[in-house]
Amino acid sequence: MTEIFLGFASALWLGILTSISPCPLASNVAAISFLSKKITHPVLVFISGLAYTLGRMVSYAVLGWIIISSLLSVPQVAQFLQKCMGKALGPFLIITGLILLEVITIRLPGLSLSQKHHNKLAESGAPGAFLLGFIFALAFCPISAALYFGSLIPLAINSKSGIVLPFIYGIGTG
Repeated sequence: MTEIFLGFASALWLGILTSISPCPLASNVAAISFLSKKITHPVLVFISGLAYTLGRMVSYAVLGWIIISSLLSVPQVAQFLQKCMGKALGPFLIITGLILLEVITIRLPGLSLSQKHHNKLAESGAPGAFLLGFIFALAFCPISAALYFGSLIPLAINSKSGIVLPFIYGIGTG
């Protein structure tokens, strides 16, 4: 029981340390100013803040689940890659060569939000706040990446309650 509590406390503390590092602190301040536009309705601001934190929690939990489950299945993945990668590499390299020779062109739309979409996101309330939290959680700077990937993920792999720890980490960052 003490080991589980210690893991939860460590994950929460790592999340708090992440939240006060420069990059996440700046994104949290920006999110607070974005979410508090409806300051005339404090309940809506509170709900949006909870949705923002939930978005961060879900983002870290999903990323943690992917990493932990993939690390624990390394032998199966290695066996699959040894067996099938040679066959898949040929067509992949041919397509890459055609793209480099500009025989095949790929046009990606701009990744920035238009003013119309920005206003729509601002007016969306809790769903927009959730999305904002989810996206901001994936914007790792060196300090937050070191805390998440270097401290939390090894802790989660060694812990009995491993997949829950990234979720608690998200509470600390929010």
